[in-house]
Amino acid sequence: MAALSRLQGALRTLISDVPADVRRAADLERALVLDRMVAWSVYRTAFEPDPMAAGALVPGPGRMSSFLAAAARVGIRGELIDEARSAFSEFETLVTEQAGDRSSFNSMVQNFAGELIASEYIKVRRQAFRSARAILGLQVRTRLNTHVYFPDASGTYLSALVVRGTVGLRALRPDFIRPEMRYRQNEIGFRTGKDAHAPRFGDMHAIGMDLVELAGDGRSRPSGVGFLPEYSTNPPPSVRLSASAPPSEEIIVRIEPRGLGNSSAVTYLMPSLHPRAKRLDDDTDDLKTDNGMLSPTEVLVTDMLVHDDVLRGVTPEIGVFCDSRASGVSWKDAQPYRLPPNDSFSLLGRGLGTVSSPDVPNYPRILEDLLKRCNVDPARLRCYRLRIEYPILHSIVSMRVPLAGSAGDGSF
Repeated sequence: MAALSRLQGALRTLISDVPADVRRAADLERALVLDRMVAWSVYRTAFEPDPMAAGALVPGPGRMSSFLAAAARVGIRGELIDEARSAFSEFETLVTEQAGDRSSFNSMVQNFAGELIASEYIKVRRQAFRSARAILGLQVRTRLNTHVYFPDASGTYLSALVVRGTVGLRALRPDFIRPEMRYRQNEIGFRTGKDAHAPRFGDMHAIGMDLVELAGDGRSRPSGVGFLPEYSTNPPPSVRLSASAPPSEEIIVRIEPRGLGNSSAVTYLMPSLHPRAKRLDDDTDDLKTDNGMLSPTEVLVTDMLVHDDVLRGVTPEIGVFCDSRASGVSWKDAQPYRLPPNDSFSLLGRGLGTVSSPDVPNYPRILEDLLKRCNVDPARLRCYRLRIEYPILHSIVSMRVPLAGSAGDGSF
């Protein structure tokens, strides 16, 4: 990347000749009376320590011309301006030869640098979100997926409380593509076919929750699964519920916003309880929260709350995978389809005082109500959060706690 190093050096030398104390982009903006974005891109390019990362920051021809013209107006030496112009021309030739256009070049150098620059990656994801929103005709403000793991009263089994939901699902045109959620039968308490009366995970009515139940299609019967009325749109959104054909045996939930634009916005939260989901001493499966991103979404919030008596000294891991290949395979086998790891979880702390989020209204109170009915002390919970802006459509976002005996091979 000799051309890029030459350009950085020429810009640094030119900036040092500015008749002012320039220590940041704002100083350059004031000294040369520049547009803020021109000053920012020039200064960042000049002083970025990683040449590869600097390649994605180089201003375009228009901004570079504005910068050089401003430099000439304040009396910067002509030979410095000529060197910067020549170095930029050499860089532009490199871009054309190696990538064809600036956008492709930026992607190349960001990958060579080992990670995408956060601001640039968010910009790309935002553009993808806006494009998908226009194509599909709908958008989601916040997608929520919360898993709480705690021991049962005997201390022998692991139980799980799951809260899934959406805040601000809006239809943008009449022919919008209906969003759907797919759940395995034993994930949310549905019974179908010959197993219609067999015990399955969870009935939220068993712990006294008053839910707005979903209506089935004749082939499936919900068991205590539905919306939390206090924390969902009133009246609740229209729902189409059906069972998929064997062998998948999934329940398909399609949410139907009413109207268009802001008037169509719906919010719904669907809790489910999984008592005695597995033995605490069973380390053959990882604990995981998986999110299939099926609708254009502004923010994904995935929380994992783990009780002190469940797992000590184990740290969650994050993976974002390409859905077309990773779905249905193990975490280990999905690695070739892993997308750039530009997001990370945060350890929020203990108790519900740490989980408040502007993305999910009344979130601490929602969890407090549910945990009280499960007889779980929130102060014993460690709270981990993964928050992603503009998650990639049709990707799988996974947070897992690897267990010792599973060797990272739990399935999606």
